[in-house]
Amino acid sequence: MPRIMVEMLEGRTMEQKKKVACDISAAVEEIYGVQKGGAAVRIVDVKFEDFACGGELRSDTSAREGKPVYGGGLEPRITLNAIAGRPVEVREKLASAITGKIAAALEVDKDDVKIFFMDQPKDNFAAGGTLVCDIQ
Repeated sequence: MPRIMVEMLEGRTMEQKKKVACDISAAVEEIYGVQKGGAAVRIVDVKFEDFACGGELRSDTSAREGKPVYGGGLEPRITLNAIAGRPVEVREKLASAITGKIAAALEVDKDDVKIFFMDQPKDNFAAGGTLVCDIQ
């Protein structure tokens, strides 16, 4: 069961968060062939004072500019943990499917959406106290 974490600066609406969760879940389920409800998405709101770029807190930048600063290559950051074994073409298809929808939902440039695939060998994951490599 893939686990997806979306880190983004605070301030997005509940509708944006729902859209992000729905779009990512649907894409992972379709492209990875995961059963409906099998992709878990966790959204992490990062406070502006808890994120720095180039040694400058985003809260300082926001205050100076008078508004929240999203994008600019900073976020959102999507980390996808799944069992290894899918070909690179499948990860490319998933990245393409997610990027445009997330950029639109969060109102950032597509280039600002970062996706990290953290493929795990079957012996690095356990369910119910049993390694996945011993289950299948």
